[in-house]
Amino acid sequence: MIYQSTEDFKKAFEEYQNITAQYQQGQVDASQYHQKITKLQGKDIFGQEWAIDGEHGHWVMLQNGDWREADPESFFSESVATNPTDETKKKKRRWPVATIIGLVLVSCLCISALGIGVYSYYSGDLAWLLSQFGIDFQVAKPSSDEVISEDNDFLEDISDFSLDIQDSKTLSPGQIQILDAYQAKALFPLESLDEGSQGQVVVSEPNASLKEALDAFVEMKSLFYQFTTDGENDGKGSAQFSLPSTGESLFFLEIFDEKYFSLSPLPASTGEIKLNIPVRAVTQDEGNDSISFKGSYSFGVVSPRVDASQKPGVIMARYKAQADVRDCGISQVTQSQGYMQNPTYLTTQICRKNPNNTVKAIYYPPNTPKISNAQVDQMVDLVTQIMAVYKNEGFIRANLENYWSGVSIIVNKGKGDPYYSVGNGTIYIPEDSLGHENLEYELAHELAHWIQDEEYNMGSAYWKNKLGISESQTWWLENSAENMVMLYKPDYIDRNLTTFGPPNPSDSKTPFQFAPLRWNDQLYLHAQLLKVFTCENAAVCPINQTKFKEAINQGTYPFDAGAVELVSKNLKEYARYLLGKSPQQANNAIYLMPSVISGKGFGDFAAPKIEKNVSSFQMTGYKPQLKLVGGGGEEELHIEAALDKGAVYPLTVGSPTNINSEGNPVVIEVEPGTPFYYRLGDGDIIFADGNSKVILGPVHSTLDIDKIRIVAVAGDGAKVFKAKVKSVNLEGDWLFLYEAMLVDNLVCDDPEGVSEMTNEQFAQFTALLTSFPAAASGKYIRDTAGTSYTWDGNSNYIPSLDEVTDVVWTIQGASLVSPQGIVVDSSFSSHMLGASKPQGDGLLAFLSLGVLGMVFVNRRNKFAFPLVVLFLIIFISACGAGFNFEADMHTITKLDHMESAAGKTLGELIEGADKTSANAQLSPLYVSKGESVSTINYTATIGVSVMGEEQESKVTCSGTLTYRVNGFLFEDGLITETFLGDGE
Repeated sequence: MIYQSTEDFKKAFEEYQNITAQYQQGQVDASQYHQKITKLQGKDIFGQEWAIDGEHGHWVMLQNGDWREADPESFFSESVATNPTDETKKKKRRWPVATIIGLVLVSCLCISALGIGVYSYYSGDLAWLLSQFGIDFQVAKPSSDEVISEDNDFLEDISDFSLDIQDSKTLSPGQIQILDAYQAKALFPLESLDEGSQGQVVVSEPNASLKEALDAFVEMKSLFYQFTTDGENDGKGSAQFSLPSTGESLFFLEIFDEKYFSLSPLPASTGEIKLNIPVRAVTQDEGNDSISFKGSYSFGVVSPRVDASQKPGVIMARYKAQADVRDCGISQVTQSQGYMQNPTYLTTQICRKNPNNTVKAIYYPPNTPKISNAQVDQMVDLVTQIMAVYKNEGFIRANLENYWSGVSIIVNKGKGDPYYSVGNGTIYIPEDSLGHENLEYELAHELAHWIQDEEYNMGSAYWKNKLGISESQTWWLENSAENMVMLYKPDYIDRNLTTFGPPNPSDSKTPFQFAPLRWNDQLYLHAQLLKVFTCENAAVCPINQTKFKEAINQGTYPFDAGAVELVSKNLKEYARYLLGKSPQQANNAIYLMPSVISGKGFGDFAAPKIEKNVSSFQMTGYKPQLKLVGGGGEEELHIEAALDKGAVYPLTVGSPTNINSEGNPVVIEVEPGTPFYYRLGDGDIIFADGNSKVILGPVHSTLDIDKIRIVAVAGDGAKVFKAKVKSVNLEGDWLFLYEAMLVDNLVCDDPEGVSEMTNEQFAQFTALLTSFPAAASGKYIRDTAGTSYTWDGNSNYIPSLDEVTDVVWTIQGASLVSPQGIVVDSSFSSHMLGASKPQGDGLLAFLSLGVLGMVFVNRRNKFAFPLVVLFLIIFISACGAGFNFEADMHTITKLDHMESAAGKTLGELIEGADKTSANAQLSPLYVSKGESVSTINYTATIGVSVMGEEQESKVTCSGTLTYRVNGFLFEDGLITETFLGDGE
């Protein structure tokens, strides 16, 4: 554009005002705005170059290579007065025009607080500063006669952000000290240091290359500082830093690990800026999985350099209309620069933040090429979200708006565990965590440490634990951090349990077996115990939620030896929780998550399996605590678990994950010595005091007890829980009692109604007759493989049978134990040969006595009387009346429930039983339920002499009955001795 008169300048300025109004109203975008403003730049008739300062709305004129504010009307009048002729004007137009690239200046509404005028900058390696000052940039192409040397400053590689230490100052608490010529001051308040500790301030300068690059962009308003404390400590709270200020725009420049950095604007201040700077630890050790002492941190204060001069090879810079509010630092290293080519850069660092500058995350693209700004921004937002929850929960340091120092995160290359560095107050996250579902839990834990570090001397806590002086402090810091994660996301309760709850292969123990206040890297699991015992009931819980938050906010350790003693006395509450039930007196509001309800994913676990025809076990557990013993066709699992006082031991015996690999039913035999709580399947919680041996089971998916869950407790001292898990042993005597009819397919012909029995009563009779004779006259003996049992009779039990020559009777039985469950197959047959009745007190008499003796166990008295009548008839007929009794009864019983009788008697186990009877005192080994299918062929002929005339009544029954039964397995000989004495 050519400006020929002052009127042209007025019209151009009016156009500038219109363009600015259009931009502010959104009618044109930033690119269009820049293009329109650029067109206003031009020369007057004297060859002088003019432009409009977009920020201030002033005209500027190029003089000796500098843009200076000028009044075009005054300049134009003076030029016309001193050069009135056209010839003179033509000479003025022929003045040479310098080949220097100008700056196009526009207003930036979103960062006007910077108050910066017109600047030009060297190219490239600190492009992040341009971004932070709200400046977009592009490299100007040199003219053909310019040669860009590779030695130019803007090609300097400044990826090294190391600092040169100038001084180290020791400050006593409460002492204010000037640090350097910039008049920076430091003060360590009394509460910021432990008693006997002193503050340390390391004063440094940037290395030569960094300093040269910084000088091209900023004016250093201070040196760099690092605030630490002496010894194996870090501070509690913050120290105070102050620096003189004249109201200029200042930025806070932070350098992490001499590799990463961020830039943040400081609040405007006249006279003095004051900042609270957290006191850090001196690097002395790598730390543990969660807390590190690696990492350095220094900070300085800078101001944008005000310099309106242009220099060769400059960046053409302008204010950005809409700065990226998430940008807090981009570092670039020049990769190549050639003649007439724009330089190319390698981005060596990117810093992203939230809009209010309280959270920032830094990553190194050359090492993490798959990480994007979008992923990092999501992580920054997630941190902001977590801290908002912590703030609402009442953790003071989580209120980031009340503090100068915000959260810093560095994304590391590769895989690994996240950790918090006490050395620089920074959280380190491996790149593989970004986008992973664990990220928010990892961040929440490390942010909890970040909050803790405000008041806790975490360095001292770490070293006390490492030197064995006090493990309690690390235990508290880690498990309180885990509890904070649970406050953020309650579902983390489940994740904590399944992540840290399994046994540790290094020592074979589960983390539950260690006492509270001890520490190893698996004891994050103790957050479960801490959660259970955080409640309002002071008689049970050492702390409540209010005291928990007070401890974090004040840096105290509320869990001590007294707390462990209180917990030890109330381990029942913890056992209930681990068995899937809410505590009754402790924290009954704790969420019961899927794992604790099912018992899966924590503690030791065993399941029976068949492997290469050997009965064995699938395990989640390790030697020597769990070990397989035995050989041949069967193995036993032996358990020996040591518990500290105040500890517990969870054990589950259940079905394998793959039901197709399920093994035989097994039982748990727990030795005396350790009290424990347990559940059979989903049943109620039962307590065993540890004074006697306890047999639990069998466990099998077909037996209604698909798992047994045990939690042993060590409330009054250290314990050793000992148990054996092995295949169930069914040697002994089976007895089955009818419970309820399911299917009735029995047809009876009793025209004269002699028997007066219903089919339900006949089922009761059949159940007894196919089980009791076998129990009284023999036992089921286990085969060598341990998977089947065959009934073995002993005629010595009934010596008078040898005298019964006219009766052929047969008792048979077998039981099978397999992955399909337990089946008992039993039969009774009786047939007469020749004589119409047996002589003496033979088998029928024996049966009569047996059944009469067992009638008491039937809960339905209406069924008992007909049976008594029937067997009295049989007994009487055997003693003198004409009688013929023949039967084939075969019963197959499949068990669907079985459990140890736990020392209870029949009188206790059977509702409605006559508890005064001698039979009621019998104690079976196991009680069971099942379904019986009986195939029956029965004929009874009764001959009666009436008035000297012989008459016969005949009853026949055939068919099948399917019914429910209650079963009892007794130790061999118990039934025989009870009903027949010594057999005489």
